Amino acid sequence: MGSIQPVQPRVLIVGAGITGLLLAQALKKAGIAFSVYERDPTPTHRGAGWGLALHWALDTFLSLVPQELQDRLPETYVDPVAAAKGDNGRFPFFDLSTGEARYENLSPRRVRLSREKLRRLLMNDLDIQVRHSPIFAIDIMFTTNLCSGARILNASSTRQRLLQSSSGMALLQPALKL
Repeated sequence: MGSIQPVQPRVLIVGAGITGLLLAQALKKAGIAFSVYERDPTPTHRGAGWGLALHWALDTFLSLVPQELQDRLPETYVDPVAAAKGDNGRFPFFDLSTGEARYENLSPRRVRLSREKLRRLLMNDLDIQVRHSPIFAIDIMFTTNLCSGARILNASSTRQRLLQSSSGMALLQPALKL
């Protein structure tokens, strides 16, 4: 008679935006099992997006991704020619009530990245499960003192968030509409 083998815990990441993909790459680097679920069928589904500036969080960002992706980060630069010259942009902050310039970020450690290119880079070697429907469910199994077994419904939607046990008990209430 065989014994029951415990199932290895797995992190579920709902949403393959920059944060979800960065988390996935960090978990992969650490050897932690995970699954990524995304609703958009392609990285360009919502358009190219905007440029991002990484400065104070740059070292933390780099520590989370594998070296091979760090080495390819220049592929995601908004303006590779300017970056090669050391021109990574000016980031002035203004007092919006007066229009007066209040502060300028002159940090030499900053990069300007294309959101779409960064998403594509962070998707490397990840198995992303695409769910085309805005409503989907992910079955997960767990055991606590309260219940065992669960299903996450509409986990990426701001309109409805519900974790429901197999007994039907709602553990999280639907998000409030503001």
